Amino acid sequence: MKKISLNFLNRFERFIVKSHEDAYVPVSASIASGVLAAAVVGIVLVFLLQMFNADSSLGVAVLGTAFGAVLLYAAYKVYKAMAYLPTTGAKLKLAAYALVLYGITAFVFFYLVMWALIIVLMVGVCLLILKYALGSSGGKRGRVYYSDGTSEEVVEDGTGICGETYYKSESGRTHVEP
Repeated sequence: MKKISLNFLNRFERFIVKSHEDAYVPVSASIASGVLAAAVVGIVLVFLLQMFNADSSLGVAVLGTAFGAVLLYAAYKVYKAMAYLPTTGAKLKLAAYALVLYGITAFVFFYLVMWALIIVLMVGVCLLILKYALGSSGGKRGRVYYSDGTSEEVVEDGTGICGETYYKSESGRTHVEP
């Protein structure tokens, strides 16, 4: 299985802690991917909670739990990586780097995922509206019978947003069938 690698972050991390040992494994990729997962799960759960009119403090608790779990995971990964660093200065630099990386990625990924969800919902609603507004003009033919005993040939003209079907007669009159 191929490891997740964010090369620019890993190189920057190795530069900061000055570690060229092969035993040291950078933690940037695991922190960034964990924060991204927490952002996706948290935003989707908050969206679902708001859909069902849950209390807003529950959404804050869900986001706090998701990002808190990732913070604990990041702290564990940093603690394990510190065993391979020779000096206390390098360990402190790694801890500070991991904390800053966590904060920046949490901020960026939270807003990216939120806007991505908003855009996906907007596109979905627009497509749904267009599907029903434009309808299909299949051109089905039919006959309309009037109360005075006359009838007229009609052609399907389209469908409405509520599912009604519009027919246009030869004389130009429009008929609606629910």
